[in-house]
Amino acid sequence: MVDIKDISVTPIESKNFNYFRSGIKQFHYKLTHKKYPSEQADEFAYSGKEPTDPQKRLKSAITKFNTSNDMRLVAETNYFAELYLHDYMLLQEYNAYKNPELSNLTFTPTSADTVVSAYKGKPIKINYKVFEDGSKHYTINFDDNSQINYILFYKSGKMDINGENFEMPEGTILETKSVNGRVFSKLIQTPDMRKNIVSLPEVVKKAEQILCNRPSTSNSANETVKA
Repeated sequence: MVDIKDISVTPIESKNFNYFRSGIKQFHYKLTHKKYPSEQADEFAYSGKEPTDPQKRLKSAITKFNTSNDMRLVAETNYFAELYLHDYMLLQEYNAYKNPELSNLTFTPTSADTVVSAYKGKPIKINYKVFEDGSKHYTINFDDNSQINYILFYKSGKMDINGENFEMPEGTILETKSVNGRVFSKLIQTPDMRKNIVSLPEVVKKAEQILCNRPSTSNSANETVKA
């Protein structure tokens, strides 16, 4: 057995060993002080660079918002498919999912903000109101407890997207579809988008027209209007 004391080390070997040990220490330091994405993001945030243009940030946020809706739709479709095993309806069977045209309906105003009609023998109700900022809100309520909401943004309308508050361009449409209050689709359409993924249906425009032109008399609730 060789005794370590009997091993002689030349000056050159000793120098190379010290270089090796120094390299190991530097590698360990760099490894333990590595900057991870969150740290790098913080460093970028305070780098003194000009912030991204608001319009570009809004466009990016809306793109991300609309893209994530695909995952929401898949998740909700699976959710309703599981319920179907216990005699519930499939998501695809609800009117809000099918998004019917609702043309040639006869509306009856029932209040200052509501008209009622029937689609395929089933009652539907459309509500219309204007927010304080001038944005308009339309809601189509179907008999099967599904619902389609539209918000038509005015000049000062704002909305939270992905945790950040944005001022929406005038004419932007937010469409939200739900069943029993459970949202399964949420999309944003801005006037400058090349692809049209959401449009305000003619039926809600007709409902708005009827309600805005409705005489303020006690007998007007019984008035029927064809749209």
